[in-house]
Amino acid sequence: SDLKRRIGVGLSPNVADEDLTKAEAAKRTIKRLGAVLKQNVEDKRSLIFTNSRALAERVTGELVDLGIDVHIHHGSVDQTIRRRTEAVFKTEGPKTIVATSTLELGIDIGNLDQSIQLGPPATASSFLQRLGRSGRRADCDSVGLIYALSDEELPMVLAVADLAHEG
Repeated sequence: SDLKRRIGVGLSPNVADEDLTKAEAAKRTIKRLGAVLKQNVEDKRSLIFTNSRALAERVTGELVDLGIDVHIHHGSVDQTIRRRTEAVFKTEGPKTIVATSTLELGIDIGNLDQSIQLGPPATASSFLQRLGRSGRRADCDSVGLIYALSDEELPMVLAVADLAHEG
């Protein structure tokens, strides 16, 4: 098969400004990340993985504010709502789910255009598993984007992307 993995790496650095409080800088960082994600997910079926529930909540809120059809999925979300999200996502049309590892394995959510990882995953094999959620349709590549959320994360994100590219 000529199908392959397409992996992109990006850096969404923290906003650093001496005049901002830590909370203001964090809010501005999420706004910047939201703008980048909006460009990536508009008109695509996307699954965005985060390493924490808190980040999943912040990113979801920002994407909602930007007018993106987005759903959230993590262990603290009521099971009925998670199941409804899974069912709704199977229908056609562009949609985005922001999730923790709850959607990494075993839950059928239909075809995806891409997987996006925010921050380095625990392992390269975890990233490969998440990347494998996309490209399941005939003649489609697996498309994965991985973003370092700070300068400190960039070396790990690059290493994970390189290992995933090698398989």
